[in-house]
Amino acid sequence: MKKLEELAVKFLQNQECRLNIRKAGIFRFMEEYRFLEHKHVEYEINYISAGQAVMLIEGKKVEIRQGQCVIIHPQKRHSFWVNSKAGCRLTQLEMSIEMDHQEEGFLSRDGIGWDYYVIQDCEEVTPLIERIARLYRGEENEYQKFLLKISAVELMITLSYHLNQKDKRYSPAMRDRMNLAVEYIQEHYSDPMDLEQVAEHVKISSRYLRKYFSEVMGITCIQYITRLRMEKAKQLLWETNKTILTIAIESGYDNAQYFSRIFKKTEGMTPREYRMLWRDERTGMGISLEQNKT
Repeated sequence: MKKLEELAVKFLQNQECRLNIRKAGIFRFMEEYRFLEHKHVEYEINYISAGQAVMLIEGKKVEIRQGQCVIIHPQKRHSFWVNSKAGCRLTQLEMSIEMDHQEEGFLSRDGIGWDYYVIQDCEEVTPLIERIARLYRGEENEYQKFLLKISAVELMITLSYHLNQKDKRYSPAMRDRMNLAVEYIQEHYSDPMDLEQVAEHVKISSRYLRKYFSEVMGITCIQYITRLRMEKAKQLLWETNKTILTIAIESGYDNAQYFSRIFKKTEGMTPREYRMLWRDERTGMGISLEQNKT
């Protein structure tokens, strides 16, 4: 905490230290909303207050859901799409802090390189971002500017605390192995796979792997594999005319009936119903566009 205190005092007292905000507010996105890959110089902080979505960060697929906060490091490529029928509501902030003409991160991880972090159960982040958004959009005067800097520091300290709490659970070597496990699953989810197989591949115990998924990712290993398979299946149902059996096999299931049962349980409809839903919507959209032209 001493380093954070020194940074906070320096930032608040030094007039040359600047706070830059690119975006701040509460946003609601409907089902299948997509934001294409991009990057920027600010930290991006997203707290998911409702629904769920998927982010692709530096080529890694990250499932995010209600109650999670995702922090994306500056200059990291990322995209976003909503995979929930209920949509997604998030509190978002894109912000950078300049100190001594350089980016000195309150969120630095002691020399450890990182692309993103997912934090569980940090509800206090939401009111802090909302306060920053109100001050950012309010009347610009010295009083407001100072309150904005204080709020930004409070947010950075809160996030740093949660990151440090998370880091204490696992050694750097163990975190590296866990990341390898996630990457292995993302590359092989369509193959026959279970928890023991993943644990053996990265040379850790299945107990540690199970604990990591529960504490850090908020879901079980099997649930994560299922989510990846369902996203692949929905993509194939939407974009191709392949049979249900073929899609089941390419998504990691060798039985079309079992695949359909899992799909309905997770998506609330059968694969055929999902395909017809999107086919009808695309057709209807085409008619609407033609009518608008006339």
